[in-house]
Amino acid sequence: GRRPAILVSYLMIGGFGLATAAATGPVMMITFRFFVGVGCGIGFPSVYSLIPEVCPTHHRGTVSSLMIGFMPLGELYAAVGVLLIDPNLEGTSGHCELGYEPSIIHVVKEGAAYRSRCSWRTLCEWGALPAFVFFTFSFLFLYESPHWLASQGRTEEVEKVLKTITVQNRMTSVLVPRFLTTASARESMRAQQVTFAQAVAILFSSVYFATTVFMMFAHFTKDFCVFGLAYVFPQFFAAHGTYSPGIELTITASLALPGVVLAVLIMRWDGIGHIP
Repeated sequence: GRRPAILVSYLMIGGFGLATAAATGPVMMITFRFFVGVGCGIGFPSVYSLIPEVCPTHHRGTVSSLMIGFMPLGELYAAVGVLLIDPNLEGTSGHCELGYEPSIIHVVKEGAAYRSRCSWRTLCEWGALPAFVFFTFSFLFLYESPHWLASQGRTEEVEKVLKTITVQNRMTSVLVPRFLTTASARESMRAQQVTFAQAVAILFSSVYFATTVFMMFAHFTKDFCVFGLAYVFPQFFAAHGTYSPGIELTITASLALPGVVLAVLIMRWDGIGHIP
């Protein structure tokens, strides 16, 4: 299902992210961050699958764009943490409103001595906090995909989830599509399920080959630009010596937000973003 994978993802990102603050060396740090990445790998496919399964067709593009928009917002959150904890990334007690206080984990080991410096450990803890917040909200308010439940023959749960969605959207009547709940529909959905190898073969078939290749290059270009600029900007700012690292990170994260707004506007444009 989608819901368990998303919950596990948040737990791994938050748990291993928090554990990073206890790292005693590079190997331990890399190991913990590796499992943070595993958590991201578990969560992303589930979210990308859930959105088209629960969103109306004319809202899917907008919701997907907004979801991607949370990535630069996350970067902005991290940048604000740097500004509050150690804006100059000097690891000293200067300019460390939050970092001056003991780190949650290491105060147990080092006691009062930990107060004498600002720590990267506090930044790791700051970065792990949102995952626990989102885990709580998901645990309380995220429901399983009705489409996936129907494919498993769990009819009663399908109706329960759809009724909840109906109430939350303030609709006057409960709409339970019969194609989700009839036995023939369930058998048809099971017959349509494919293996990973079959899915890859479909993506590179003559029907979807051009689209698949285009999207691969689009994602490559996006990641190359985003992460490439993440390396270029610090060097650019350092050469000019104008801003602190905290300000630089804030500027870099903020530059992505106009693109998200533009993407949402394009997706709302009937001529490009979606077919009404």
